[in-house]
Amino acid sequence: LEDMGQFTALDELSTLYNSAKNHQRALELAQRALEIHERIKGANNPGGGYLVARMARELSRLQPGAADAMFQRAEPLVKASPDGSDWPEFLVYRAWYELDRGDRTRAEQDAQQSEELSQAAAARSRQGEANPRIAHSLVGVGDVYVELGKLAEAESAYAQALKIFDAVRGGDYHWVGESHQRLAEVYRRQQSFDKARAQAQAAVEL
Repeated sequence: LEDMGQFTALDELSTLYNSAKNHQRALELAQRALEIHERIKGANNPGGGYLVARMARELSRLQPGAADAMFQRAEPLVKASPDGSDWPEFLVYRAWYELDRGDRTRAEQDAQQSEELSQAAAARSRQGEANPRIAHSLVGVGDVYVELGKLAEAESAYAQALKIFDAVRGGDYHWVGESHQRLAEVYRRQQSFDKARAQAQAAVEL
């Protein structure tokens, strides 16, 4: 029980440090959480794959040369994970890694696959439709599409994320505002200024 309590705290703290852009601390805490998970569940248990994927993403920012091996370690775990949100989340992380390395083709392929898997997970069950991590992955997909200049695809991904966030948390959830803000930027780039203003206003109100 003590281990599980520590694991939960470390996992959540890692996520918070990531949001605060303290990537070194996020990496350290994810590693500690993974060590506890492996001690309880055993090494290479698929349930810890999302932590390995998170570590790979942090390494891609901090030590790009070490990230590739971590992505390779994470891939079979997240594919085998019972949590349907792990694999699409991993693909978003890897898409950014490919973008950083200049491989826009592979980044787009990963983003497309992540979006397809997220849609399938959302449609497969009521739990999938209400899983905020699936929506987070769709926001990440939208961000990758914006970086690639594919604004129509980004708009679709953000809109899908908003639908799930609304189902999970209601209109005041933090990421609802973030998604409105991103949609506003997409519409601004498309010169659809009335739509952009409406989305920006929704973000401001939240």
